[in-house]
Amino acid sequence: MSLVFQQAAVLRNNLDQNVAHIFGAMGPDFWDSGTWVDYLNGHMVIVCTAEILNHALLNGFVKMSQINLLIFDEAHHTKKNHVYARSDLHIYRFSGAYWLTTH
Repeated sequence: MSLVFQQAAVLRNNLDQNVAHIFGAMGPDFWDSGTWVDYLNGHMVIVCTAEILNHALLNGFVKMSQINLLIFDEAHHTKKNHVYARSDLHIYRFSGAYWLTTH
């Protein structure tokens, strides 16, 4: 959660865009499609954990075609069955998204 706050704060201070952050204690696992639509329509930038994004993708609340840029922080975890590795499968399956990794 602290990385979500940290990254969102950096983006808010450096971008002239509406930035949201989503973390587990907000209950995104229980959100319906309407809540996701509100977040996607109301924010140009959304910072969340890979697990939250993966859950939203798997449940069809978010589509890769709605994402223009995807940044994986702590990308060294992208191996084996880590959620980053599972999320990468969506990138290869759907076109129109780009990703950056940071270390």
